Amino acid sequence: PDQWNEEENCPVNIPEAKHIKAKLEFYLMKAQVFLNERLIEVELWSIQELKTRLQAEIFSTSSTSDNTKKRFKVKKGNHISLSDYAQERIELLRKSRKNGNADAIEGAMNRLKAYSGSETISFAEVDERFLEGFCAYCYSRGNKASTISVYLRPIRKLFNDAVGSKLIDAELFPFNTFKIPRAAKTKNRALRTDDIGAIRSLDLKPNSAIWNARNYFLFMFNNMGINFIDLVKLKKNHVIGAKYDSSDKLIEGRISFDRSKTSNAFSIKLTQESIDILNRYDIGNKNKGEFIFPYGYEETE
Repeated sequence: PDQWNEEENCPVNIPEAKHIKAKLEFYLMKAQVFLNERLIEVELWSIQELKTRLQAEIFSTSSTSDNTKKRFKVKKGNHISLSDYAQERIELLRKSRKNGNADAIEGAMNRLKAYSGSETISFAEVDERFLEGFCAYCYSRGNKASTISVYLRPIRKLFNDAVGSKLIDAELFPFNTFKIPRAAKTKNRALRTDDIGAIRSLDLKPNSAIWNARNYFLFMFNNMGINFIDLVKLKKNHVIGAKYDSSDKLIEGRISFDRSKTSNAFSIKLTQESIDILNRYDIGNKNKGEFIFPYGYEETE
């Protein structure tokens, strides 16, 4: 109290008091001019909006561009929670049985919260500087560019969706200037014929985890490199034109399925090795809608 003059609205008894007083008077003059020119609009603004607009006007200079002022106002005035929005998306995705997408968002948000030290993060906080700091944080923990990319792609999608639905201003989208790190391209590698033969000839305990893994690998190898998610989603009714012998052993057929990622349809003639693998899982005695492989797939994405 002894450092402030209430009547003159200025500091006293501190270094550079006169300079600070002059600066305050200049700010107040700018604020008054700004308000006098917008008497009608002021009545429609909330206190927060009024505060934000005044800050943008007062702290700007003759060299401050209109775009910079606009971005300042957008960031200062936007308190919409990225955390809450992400949680809404997660719950919606889980209801739609898209657990893979929900897990990706949840994992990304958990990492962002760990970096920020807060459970609540607004869209406005996540700007280019925030993202650069986040990347540095991840690198310091031994994460590679590919891992950081996995974290940031769901965040970019949340921003895109929020802008598209008019929830936030496009000015808040930080990924126009910030580029998500890319992993270095790895050289394509292929197994040799001898390697495949060595895998085939391994003496493995039936029904063990590695025995199942070998069957999955060889089935994928025999069927145009079928994606693993599509492999575990295969049911008996995906085997079309099937013929069985008197012992219910499959002797002929094709697999017909739509790829999960692209919805493209595939129909592939079963090789003898594929038929042998399917018989190991007693396909002849399964119900039409029963999963072929015992992976525990629960029809989620």
